[in-house]
Amino acid sequence: MMVQQIATAIDEMSATSDQISTDIESISGISHETSRSSDEVHAASNDLSRLGLDLQNIARQFEL
Repeated sequence: MMVQQIATAIDEMSATSDQISTDIESISGISHETSRSSDEVHAASNDLSRLGLDLQNIARQFEL
């Protein structure tokens, strides 16, 4: 009886370890996606800043 309980506990621990491993892989993938998205937002922000400066320069040409 005790051996069966130990075997059951080991199986449960193994299943839990597998689930933890799967969850960590998922978190890693999400982290990479978030990093790429952050880089894209940064680049878009820089582009928007440059466009704003260009617009200011163009607007200055029309000042009296």
